[in-house]
Amino acid sequence: MRQNCANDHRWQEGNHLGDKNASKQGCDPSGGGTSGFGTISGLVFYDISGSGVWSLGAPSVAGWSIQLSGPVSLTTPIDPFSGNFTFSGVPAGTYTVCELQPSFWIQTLPANNGCYPVTLVGGGVVSNLYFGVML
Repeated sequence: MRQNCANDHRWQEGNHLGDKNASKQGCDPSGGGTSGFGTISGLVFYDISGSGVWSLGAPSVAGWSIQLSGPVSLTTPIDPFSGNFTFSGVPAGTYTVCELQPSFWIQTLPANNGCYPVTLVGGGVVSNLYFGVML
């Protein structure tokens, strides 16, 4: 299936994933999904206990961003109410997903350098990337 170009964030104003003047390869004006593009998503939570473990009801953080680096580089805000973040329409490839946190906060999850290595296959979904932070 191919994705509707009008709803494809890669071609929206201000997004640097695609060149708006380039051909919209992989898009179908009639709608559908894209087999060559996937989704990466997760959650940022306030780790009050500092355990590095998410638990239901953990508060979210607001005003922060998550950075995706790899074949394309993007930054997306964290939803201030849920703590969720999503990168959609991402081409297949190997990426690093990192949290851009303010000074004085300590990251408790993930333990490995504060970033997740991600391999996304075309049309795939990588989810449940949890970032825990505490003061």
